[in-house]
Parts: sequence; structure tokens; C-alpha cells
Amino acid sequence: MSGGLALEDSPLRGPGLVGLRRQQSVRHLRIYASQEAPFSARDLPTMPHLESFTIEGLPPGAWNFQAVTSFAATLRSLSIRSEHDLVLDARLRDPLESLTLHARSVVGDPLPANVRSLHLHLRESHDEDIARLLDRVESVTALGLRGTPVTDELIERLVARWKLEFLDVVDTRVGDECLRRICARYPKLRTFPNLAQ
Repeated sequence: MSGGLALEDSPLRGPGLVGLRRQQSVRHLRIYASQEAPFSARDLPTMPHLESFTIEGLPPGAWNFQAVTSFAATLRSLSIRSEHDLVLDARLRDPLESLTLHARSVVGDPLPANVRSLHLHLRESHDEDIARLLDRVESVTALGLRGTPVTDELIERLVARWKLEFLDVVDTRVGDECLRRICARYPKLRTFPNLAQ
């Protein structure tokens, strides 16, 4: 079985993605899109063995994200990066091992109910945006909000809501006192920053 396939600065877009049909055994797919050129996932073929999918450099606007939610029934890990607002206009399958979203903000309601490791790097999303995005999420074990301007109030609610084992709030608006209170209440929770050092 083929391990992985990376398409870097490839002219493949839209109908050109149909050529991936010949790569049925790929388990890991990584696409680096050009931020300036339009991109559509509409023509992604079904990939029955795909476990992880990474796409970086998405241009602004809709890109047929719903195709991603249906083309890989075995998907366990998804990472999407854009320098713009990330349009995610469909819900992901449940459960996911790992989900990373890196963008200015997210437009849509894509999160599954259960995701083991969730990393949201959303530099212009605030408490109410993140709360809305996480509204239907029932379980998370590791939560990363690095670089997302969330505050003490939201973090305390999220930590009380889930049985977290890991929390990353580096470069957020969460204060040291809030993090100390959380660590005292949940001594087994690993945090970044680690104030014990």
C-alpha cells in the first residue's frame, strides 16, 4: 500500500484532481494550494484508504469543502490552513482523531461531535466565535487554541465542560491567574504555557 502523496505547487485543481483515482491505496494526502489561484475540492475522487488529509494555502472563498467530508470514509486526521477566512460549509464525520484549523476565522459549522485532538489557530476569532464553533462538540481530549484571542471566561467554561488531558493557550488572552486556578482544580491537566516551570 502506498504511504503518502504530496502535491506541492502542483497545477492540479478542480478536474485535474480526478487523476488521483489512480492512487486508490494512498493513506496520507497533502496538497499545497496556491493562495492566489482558485481551488475546488469538488473533483476529489473517493479514496477508500485515506487516513490523513492536509491542505495548505487555500485561497479566500468557498472551495467545495463538502467534497472532503464525503471522499474518505476512513479519514482520521484533517489539517486545513488558509491565511484568509476558512469556509467550511459541511459537517465532518464523527469521530476524528485529530483536527487542525489554521486561518483568520471559520465560516460554517464543520466540527464533529467527537474529536480527540482539536487545534484551532484562528487569529481573529474571539470567545463568542469559538463558543459557537464548539457548540455541538461533545468530547475533546486535547484542545489547542494557540494564537486565538480567547479569554479566561471561555477557557474556564471549556475546561469544566470536557475531561481534557491537554490545553494549549499560548499567545491567547488567557491570564496566568486563570491558568493557575485551572491547574489547581485539574492537577492532571497538562498545559502550555506550563506555569510550574
